[in-house]
Amino acid sequence: MKKAERFIKGLGLFVLSLTWAAPSTALGFLFALVLFPFSRVKKHRGMIVSYPSFSFSFPLGAFCFLSEKDAERKISSFYGHFVLSCAWGPFYLFVITIPNLLIKIPKIALRRAERGLSPSDFYPERQAAALAARFGE
Repeated sequence: MKKAERFIKGLGLFVLSLTWAAPSTALGFLFALVLFPFSRVKKHRGMIVSYPSFSFSFPLGAFCFLSEKDAERKISSFYGHFVLSCAWGPFYLFVITIPNLLIKIPKIALRRAERGLSPSDFYPERQAAALAARFGE
């Protein structure tokens, strides 16, 4: 990708994270500062990735909290979630995070498995994968 295109894309995501997604980014900053102060942190394509020691992963504004065990496999998928989080702003929690948590309830997960639906066959997951492919490097 050309440097100018990467710069414009990065600038756009940065502006989104400071305006519309500012409440989510502020909440992500508080999570990182208060709950996970000693976890390893690195920057990946504009998002700030924290590696706390728990078994689940979630994005919050410009921050992404990934479990250490499958970080390399999930990092590109979570880049799509980062873009979604910046685009949806505070509604990301209600439109994407809560439904994602609900499909992990054992009864709902069993029913989805009986219908032949995988965990990644869910609108936010498909949209995140498409955005990661479109905006990725």
